Amino acid sequence: MSKSPIARALDKLFDEKKPDGTPRFSDVDVHAARGLILLEIARRQELDTLSEDRKIELAYLLDLIGIKPATDPSLMMGLIERYYKKLDINPDLFLEMSRIMKMFGKKGDRVEAMDAAEKAFDKLTEKETPLAPTVGEKPPEDTQQAQTLTLNLGGKVRI
Repeated sequence: MSKSPIARALDKLFDEKKPDGTPRFSDVDVHAARGLILLEIARRQELDTLSEDRKIELAYLLDLIGIKPATDPSLMMGLIERYYKKLDINPDLFLEMSRIMKMFGKKGDRVEAMDAAEKAFDKLTEKETPLAPTVGEKPPEDTQQAQTLTLNLGGKVRI
């Protein structure tokens, strides 16, 4: 299965190098970022979208945080915050991730854009529209007013 554009962008970010060739972000940075994404997927109850490897990664993360199946849900946020505060995370990673999320949030995926355009077109074609007048028929009155206004303005506008 191919990765989504946002997943490819995040992978590229995680793999960035400094000018000296060393990784821009540490393994801890990448672990923290991936962990937050997995926690958000779990929070949304979308675990069925994860591969088996990601489910194992999430289970390992929850164990590191100290969340067990019997953990009181009201304590979970405190455990997560305490775990992440212990990590020394490069804040640039989250700034870059935020930029990527905003970029993809605005433009979306091309497939999503095509689907949206197709739905919009279908919606437009479902509506009944007035037919164009046939030869010899008088056009609707508001059409004549619009044409007259355009012609009147056209003479006064200089380009």
